Amino acid sequence: MVGRGYTRGQRLANGPPLLICLLLLLHANRLPTRGCRGPFDQARNRATSDLYEVDYAEGLNFLTGLRVTPAAAGNSENLLRQTRMLGEPTFSLLFGDIRLAFTERNSIVRVDGIKNGWVRSVRRVHLSVDLGPLFPDLPTGTVYTLHYFSSFSTPTQMSVPWMALKALRDFRFENVFEFSDTSAPQRYWDAANPRGTLLNSGGEEAIATHRDHEWWAVSGASGSLLQVFILPPEWTTWGITRGSLVQRASPAAESPQPASASAGFTLQDMIRLKHSGSYQLLQSTIVLARPYQPHDEDQILAMFHAPLEVRTHPLQAATPGQQLAIPTP
Repeated sequence: MVGRGYTRGQRLANGPPLLICLLLLLHANRLPTRGCRGPFDQARNRATSDLYEVDYAEGLNFLTGLRVTPAAAGNSENLLRQTRMLGEPTFSLLFGDIRLAFTERNSIVRVDGIKNGWVRSVRRVHLSVDLGPLFPDLPTGTVYTLHYFSSFSTPTQMSVPWMALKALRDFRFENVFEFSDTSAPQRYWDAANPRGTLLNSGGEEAIATHRDHEWWAVSGASGSLLQVFILPPEWTTWGITRGSLVQRASPAAESPQPASASAGFTLQDMIRLKHSGSYQLLQSTIVLARPYQPHDEDQILAMFHAPLEVRTHPLQAATPGQQLAIPTP
């Protein structure tokens, strides 16, 4: 049997399988005593851990609150107004081009189940997208959100039908964290902007927005977050990239068009998709236990790109006095 998982720390490549399994079992048994994760409260649409709390919108699939606790150098104030999503595919049909649009509020959500375990809480929902009265609801399948001690992740399987791929002429996609006006993080970093920039109106540095990157981070008195977006390797080979969406706060007293600070990803060059089929994407939000420092992302990215692998082998029962041989990998 082969297992594949993620853990903070270095990858164990050549250790004895039995020893690895015992270490994993010991670690798992210690987790409840550390209070790593509270149960998902379905009545309040809230997931909790010692490090964070997140709130879901009632009957929808986006976040309306995120609080980082003092245990993770936060102040327990809500730093998030809400998460936002925008999708705009353009298709070429017999009678001309047609552009569809959907946001986080177009999702039709049916909660299929909540599972609270020792290591994580799982929220499972069935999603479809409401495109208006002229189009049938677009099914998107089942989405799982996995809440751990210091992170929450949404692995997604995206299906691209052959006919839709052939008709696709353009596709715009955005996924953004819009921060609270009173408790927004003060500074932003990503691989394209490694020196960081202020998220308030005092920021003057130019922000690179088109260079591909797979993480961004924000930090402030309300807490520090690191967001990771992993694309299928085929997509990056074809030239599909992730751009930055960064908005500095513009208070009403300083701007005729006030805006909240925000940060997120956009997908670029989606028309370079070459093949239909199913693809695996992953978005994960990690709550940092201290203010962000450059290269905090290195270990986290290594966790995603080189996950722990465990192999187990059945052992025959030993007779009295016989020493068991541990198989090598």
